[in-house]
Amino acid sequence: YELWFKQILHELDSIIEILSAHLVDERNMLVVVSRLNRVIQIYKIMIPQFGVIETMTSIDFMEFRDLLAPASGFQSAQFRMLELRLGISETGRVQYAQYNYKEVLSEKEAKAIEEVAKKPSLLQVVNSWLERTPGLEKDGFDFWTRYEEAAQRMLQDMEAEVEENSSHLTPHCKERRVKDYKKQKETFDALFNEELYKEKLKSGGGKLSYKAFQGALMIFLYRQEPRFHQPFQLLSYLMDVDALMIKWRRELKILSVKAS
Repeated sequence: YELWFKQILHELDSIIEILSAHLVDERNMLVVVSRLNRVIQIYKIMIPQFGVIETMTSIDFMEFRDLLAPASGFQSAQFRMLELRLGISETGRVQYAQYNYKEVLSEKEAKAIEEVAKKPSLLQVVNSWLERTPGLEKDGFDFWTRYEEAAQRMLQDMEAEVEENSSHLTPHCKERRVKDYKKQKETFDALFNEELYKEKLKSGGGKLSYKAFQGALMIFLYRQEPRFHQPFQLLSYLMDVDALMIKWRRELKILSVKAS
């Protein structure tokens, strides 16, 4: 696993360097997407390997586990560097045996991790990159205003449809449509409330800034446009990496429970 961690860190370093530029050359987006896909493929190789260890009983596992100490995934310095480079917060990192991971690392490893912590993470550079999405400018395409206006028109149409057809609807059907309308309205009201979005961020309900979220939504909605093909692929791969990282950590937790 350590060799794979080293490769993933190498790929992430190069991706972060490219996306850190104030103006990201679109020709480099293919490189970013390709390297992020490589990270995904590495995870897909690593995770199934837990299945081999899971064929052992706890006693079988412990017969050789002590010979590898300290070598738990949670004790791995590179694994902790990987968490930092991805942008996983301090509170979001898994502790080792209820201890802070820093307490089980050597002094040299701890210093190396401190240096990594000073560097921008993938989450930070992607957030900044999304905030610069073409089309968000107020004096340009102004996507967010257009999107809000379209949402309001849709809500007005939904409300008008319920009112126009109320005499033809059964009480149950009318109640359901009114409920659907109110649910949609509440969703969009929250979406266009920046302060509410920021409060959600504080409570751990998101990772992107409000403007970065707007950029991500624009890329998703306009993904059929040629200039957004690769940005959309990048966002899709980032979600894959997030899901695979969660799966990896879950498998590692299960293995730790078996070891204990």
